[in-house]
Amino acid sequence: MRCVLLAICAVLSFQWPAMAGSMLRLSGNQLKWNSPRLTLKISRTVHLPEGDLGVDRRDSPEVVYAAVAESVREWVEATDPALEVAIELTDNTVAGGTDNLVTFTDPAPYENGFCSKDFVACAVLGYDPATGEIVTASVAFNPAKRHSARGYDGTNDIGLVMLHEFGHIMGLDHSPLGNAVMAPAAELESTGFTGTRYAPRQLSWDDTSTLRAAYGFPIEVASITGAVRYNGQPVPGAHVVAMTENGLAITSSQSQTDGSYRLQVPPGSYYLLAEPLDGPVTTPGPVFATAFWNKTGGHRQDAELVNAAAGETRSGIDFLVAAGPLANIVNIGTRVNGRYVGFPRTTMARGREYELGIGRTPAGTPGAMALMRYQVELLGDPFPSPNSPSFLYQRLRIPADAPLGNYSAQFSTGDAIAAVTGGVAIVPNPSITAVEGTPGPGQVVTIRGTDLAGRELSRTPWMEGAPLPTQLAGTTVLANGLYCELLSVKPEEVVAILPLSADPATVTLSVLTGLGVESNSWDLTPPPPPSE
Repeated sequence: MRCVLLAICAVLSFQWPAMAGSMLRLSGNQLKWNSPRLTLKISRTVHLPEGDLGVDRRDSPEVVYAAVAESVREWVEATDPALEVAIELTDNTVAGGTDNLVTFTDPAPYENGFCSKDFVACAVLGYDPATGEIVTASVAFNPAKRHSARGYDGTNDIGLVMLHEFGHIMGLDHSPLGNAVMAPAAELESTGFTGTRYAPRQLSWDDTSTLRAAYGFPIEVASITGAVRYNGQPVPGAHVVAMTENGLAITSSQSQTDGSYRLQVPPGSYYLLAEPLDGPVTTPGPVFATAFWNKTGGHRQDAELVNAAAGETRSGIDFLVAAGPLANIVNIGTRVNGRYVGFPRTTMARGREYELGIGRTPAGTPGAMALMRYQVELLGDPFPSPNSPSFLYQRLRIPADAPLGNYSAQFSTGDAIAAVTGGVAIVPNPSITAVEGTPGPGQVVTIRGTDLAGRELSRTPWMEGAPLPTQLAGTTVLANGLYCELLSVKPEEVVAILPLSADPATVTLSVLTGLGVESNSWDLTPPPPPSE
């Protein structure tokens, strides 16, 4: 069997051809493992011999191993019990060989041009070109970049990068859906700006359902099929998105060369939207006015819901798109402390007010903005940025009881509409009311409060003596600015382990649930000495 190597980049590029919600295909073959049972080895060597590049030297090797293992475990648990991955440590440091290897110090893929030097990491797949069977896979973190599992300033998040790269190891392609881990762009780098040191290591339904469907893992779905046509001609490469009635982005697909598309969704009711792929993922094809199914001009009002039951296929759901006024959102974010934060997606906590901002084209066009949720309260009219005519802001309030999830933002001007599908994450609004425990290295503390996590989740180490994860169910705890290991999280309580470098005198704690979303701080001090 002849083996050919393929390199795929990490979450970095903002212009990358993709098949949304699908597997990698080459020469007509889908790339996948013959059996969804494999052994993944992690190189014991995580630090470069000298210099300040590569993995941050303040990260112990064990912390790095744990971050990689936790990312793999997220995928395994999402497909349990169908996917099986054994993790081992190895002395091998060279990517692209016969081992399925994660390496941090191998410059060869970048120096020989196999992987771009701009990549944060690179998945190297060895496959049989005759069948598409993957026979070996490696992940090479770029040693010329800076990486950390502990959130140090100016580093790329090892956990999120590995979560994305493991999707490539299994044969997944990039997705244009904004909330997918397999999207080509994400918040990877810690900037040092308060509230932005956060990488959401959470798989979406689009990620896991794609893997389940490709490998035949059990999944309860309904199917929606149809075609996208422009002036009677098929439109290939159109992005078709399924959203709930409240605007939660669930999954997406691209139309094929004959204009046909297929969506696999959980049983329910959905609005369907078709848009040209004009960023952050792009594909060649006709540029047309974004439209909801059965509604010209794109606007959701009066568009029809598509109802699909478990095991049912709803066919003939066609989009008849046309030329017309065009609009596009080129980036999205919120203004925090006078600065704009975000690019491919943004995060907002329920119960808070925000200035949601978009960069749009044509620049300076008047228009209206909205989240595709009926509960969101718009505060006043949109207003342009005083510094850039391409930016438009909308003040809004997220209700305190808003359902969590990733929603789509919409900008409309006249009959033109633009949407960022899954580009706005609504997350818990954490507040600390009490902390139990004693400050000091390795001490266990219990944080009590409200909305500290979106759901309940606990963890054990991936192997005996290994560190615990630093993020659970989207919740992270900072102690004096450093990530804590987490034993368990739930909305009213988080149990964490203070870092080994924690000051035994005073530790300042805070809880993060999303990019720019941080709780009040709480100073944990030693108890007073007993009175004599």
